[in-house]
Amino acid sequence: MPHSQSMFRALLVGALSTAVLVAVPDGAEARAHCGQRITHNFTLGRNLQDCRGNGLVVRASNIKIKLTGHTIDGRRRSNTAGIQLTGVHGVTVQGGVIRQFGRGIWLVRSDDDKILSNRVSGSVDEGIFTNESSARPLIKGNSVSWSGTHSRRLWADGIDARGDGVAVVGNSIRHSFDDGIDVGGEGSTIRGNRVYRSGQDGIDVDSRGSLVQGNVSTVNGDDGIGVGRGASSVTVAGNVANTNADLGIQPISGTAIDGGGNHASANGDARQCVRIICVP
Repeated sequence: MPHSQSMFRALLVGALSTAVLVAVPDGAEARAHCGQRITHNFTLGRNLQDCRGNGLVVRASNIKIKLTGHTIDGRRRSNTAGIQLTGVHGVTVQGGVIRQFGRGIWLVRSDDDKILSNRVSGSVDEGIFTNESSARPLIKGNSVSWSGTHSRRLWADGIDARGDGVAVVGNSIRHSFDDGIDVGGEGSTIRGNRVYRSGQDGIDVDSRGSLVQGNVSTVNGDDGIGVGRGASSVTVAGNVANTNADLGIQPISGTAIDGGGNHASANGDARQCVRIICVP
């Protein structure tokens, strides 16, 4: 074969190989499996069905987990998680459907993580849970439903975030057995969420120096928004709390600051709100 043809074929094969490499997303995992440990940027390439234990277990910091609309499905077993983060930081989990685990997304000793635009349903306990040792999580744009309603577990909230600096923003929470959103710690933000038909409070705040703003909390089994005894300096502003079984907004005395613009109507208690001014 002439030398020029050999060089041409080599260049053509190299070009085709490069094209194939470019077409594969960074960190893509078409053969992912239940319980897989994630140690690098990761893109889920298929559904994970009927996982006996955890779905995915994150073992590295500062990585992105892109679920690309795929489903991670469990067996409603306690002490399992669809996505488990332990001792990692700066992780983003985005865009998946996570259903029927003990907890949908579970953070322990993990700071500065982002939980974005996931659909979490049918958890035995909490849909999304971050413990006291997990600071500054951003939980944004998720849909969380039917947490604890099958198991009827006490304390099964839609979103339960215990650490400092929590931001729970723009989520939709429906049909939680206990509270829709339950936040503790210090310096938290609960803003722009829609909470519907929780078994207890729509939003329960036990944090300090925090903001509850622009939420809509309706048809819950107790109060639309409650501020508990352990809370202090919680600003409550611009919320809507209608058609709840007890009060629209009920902070314990001395825990809340009235930021104005709150609305409440058709709640079970004719006062509608206490210690906060609400208008229909």
